[in-house]
Amino acid sequence: MVKKPETTPPITPKKGKRPLLILLLCVILAGLCIFGWIRFQQAIQEWSLEAALVSPLLPIYLTLSGAFWGLAGVPAIIGLWKPSRWALTVTWFVAIFYPLTFWLEKTLLLKSPTRLVNWQFDAGVTILWLLFVTLALHLPNNRRYLRG
Repeated sequence: MVKKPETTPPITPKKGKRPLLILLLCVILAGLCIFGWIRFQQAIQEWSLEAALVSPLLPIYLTLSGAFWGLAGVPAIIGLWKPSRWALTVTWFVAIFYPLTFWLEKTLLLKSPTRLVNWQFDAGVTILWLLFVTLALHLPNNRRYLRG
């Protein structure tokens, strides 16, 4: 009797098991959402102080930006948690949205002379974030997971 040569199947995640980087991305996005809601809450709580010390428009901006940060990651987390084809697009939108709003605020809205003191660190974190998202979304096993 001739034995067939054994072939090893490609490594694929178990059905329903989230890849580690996808899970980590969900946790990070959830943290960013929580920070957004904290900003929203603090902007409302300190409304009169911000308006008196800086500008009457600052509390409105902080409240809206906190709400946007709090809401932005939710669709991406849902799409990554329950794998779906649209998750890739939504997650990329959110992954770019967070640093874009951070840099716009830091360079255009803040008037402090020290606002760009540690810009190299901020740029490094932004680059690491985008590299991490690229890796998490484009590894072959993770792509298969997202396709369902």
